[in-house]
Amino acid sequence: MALTLGLTVGWVFGASQLEASRPDPTALPGAPPLSSTTTTVRANEGSESSVSVATLAPRRLNRPELELLPGTSALAGEVALFGGSGSGEGTLHVFRPGGSLVRREEVPFQIGDFVYPILLTRGSLVFTDLHSAFVLDSDLVDSPDSLGEASYVVPGAQPGLVWLVDDTWVAPLEVESGTVGDRYDAGEFSEALAGVADGLIVAPIDQDTYGQIAYWTAADGLLSIDLAYDPPTGALAAAENMTVVATPDFLQILNVGDGSAPNTFPIDLSEERVNDVCLSPGLRYVAIVGGTGVTVLVNTSDGEVVRTLSDVSTWNGIGWTSPDQFVYLADLPGGTLLQVLDVSTGEIQAIASLRLSGGGWLAASGSMC
Repeated sequence: MALTLGLTVGWVFGASQLEASRPDPTALPGAPPLSSTTTTVRANEGSESSVSVATLAPRRLNRPELELLPGTSALAGEVALFGGSGSGEGTLHVFRPGGSLVRREEVPFQIGDFVYPILLTRGSLVFTDLHSAFVLDSDLVDSPDSLGEASYVVPGAQPGLVWLVDDTWVAPLEVESGTVGDRYDAGEFSEALAGVADGLIVAPIDQDTYGQIAYWTAADGLLSIDLAYDPPTGALAAAENMTVVATPDFLQILNVGDGSAPNTFPIDLSEERVNDVCLSPGLRYVAIVGGTGVTVLVNTSDGEVVRTLSDVSTWNGIGWTSPDQFVYLADLPGGTLLQVLDVSTGEIQAIASLRLSGGGWLAASGSMC
C-alpha cells in the first residue's frame, strides 16, 4: 500500500465468529433496495464501456452491518475488512473466494499513523495494537498469536514476508512459520516504508545526503536511490525489485539494485495529491488513488492508463486479489460498496454493501498494500 497517513483511530474488537453462505440480499431483514446505476470505465485506447453495477438506495434504519451481494461469486482471492464505529468498536470480516464469509470480534487491533494497518498474505493476517504484533489465520478460528513487541508492520518484497518495526529496530517475519528473524538497528532512518529486493525503502534521518527516501539493507546500510518522492503530494509502493512513486502528474518506476535509472511516465490524475498506490501481483499494473477518489490503473511497462475509476475510498481501501482483479471500497452517495474490477474486460462486480460509520480498512491476498 502506498505512503499515506491515516487517521489515528483505536479499535478493540469483541470475541465471536460467524460463517455464512452468500444470501439473497433482497431477503435480508432491513436490507436496502438495490438499484442499477451506470458506471463508465475508461480504457487506454480512448473508448468507453458502460457497466451496470448494483448500488445502494438511500439508507434505512436497522440496516445490517454488512450485506453480501451476488458479485461475491466473482471474488478471486481473500479480502479482509475491518469496519468500526467512532466509539472504537468494530468487526473483522474475511471474504473468501467464491462467496463465503467469516467474521470475528475482539481482535486486538489498533490503527495508528502508519501506511499499512493490516496485511494479508499466505492465508494469514498480520497487524499490531501499536505495542505488539499479531498473526491470525484468515479462517478466524483460533485466537491471534502474539509475536512480541512491534509498533507497526510493512510488507516485505515477496508474499509471506513482513517486516516488524519498532522505534529502534526492524525484523523480518516469515508469516507461514511465524518465525521472527534478527533485529536490525534502525537508527539511520525515521520510518520503514515498504520492503523491496533485499531490504526496505525507508525515510532516512540524513536527508541532506540521501533525500526523502533511501534503500536500506542489513548488509550495506543506506543507499541512495533516484526517485522524486514528495510526501505532501505523492505516494510510494514497492514489491519484489520494483519501487514506484506516483504524483498527480507523473509516475516513476525503479528497478532497485540493477543500477538502472527510473522510468518516468506522465499521467494526468486531475487531482491535487496522490493518497494511495498499490502494485498488482506480477507487477504488471499499479493502482494510483487521488485525494478525491479518482483512480487510474497504469501499465508499469509503458505508463499507459488502462482503466479509470471514481469514488474509490482514499484511505486504505484498495488491493488486488489476482494479477487482473482489482478490489476496492467505493464511497457512493447511498453508502459504501466493496467492489472488484476485472482489469482486462472492465467489468465491475459489487461484492458487499457496508455500513462503516467509522471507516474501513481493507487488505487483499494478492498484494500487500
